[in-house]
Amino acid sequence: MYPLSQTADFQTAIGITSAAQTTVNGTAVDMEGFDGVLFILILGTVTDAAVITLLAQGSATSNGASPTQEATTAALTALSSSAGLMVLDVNRPVNRYVLPQVTRATQNAGITNCIAIRYKAKNPPVAVNAAVLAQALGGQI
Repeated sequence: MYPLSQTADFQTAIGITSAAQTTVNGTAVDMEGFDGVLFILILGTVTDAAVITLLAQGSATSNGASPTQEATTAALTALSSSAGLMVLDVNRPVNRYVLPQVTRATQNAGITNCIAIRYKAKNPPVAVNAAVLAQALGGQI
């Protein structure tokens, strides 16, 4: 059995986004060769009472055209949620491309990052993504 770092792929789906009350669409994640994707949204500065929703949309094309909903988190009404996390797991998505979407309403909310982790690789070990600057494997192998 391979360790996680050799059966998963890590990439940035949404970069730093200023605090606002808008919808942010992330980069499409190509699911070819993988059966799941986990989005980890890292919040920046969030004003109390902001309503934040993390949604996964699927598309047949890499540009995210005509997306359909794959999964969603429950809406979070933030109470001192600065630097908090929201996690959305999409197991066996219907579409080849999955992209995160963050809706920020009522009050301002910033985004520090959204990481996409593709997992359940069909052909491990997985080559290290060029966006990963350093990766190491420790412990007993």
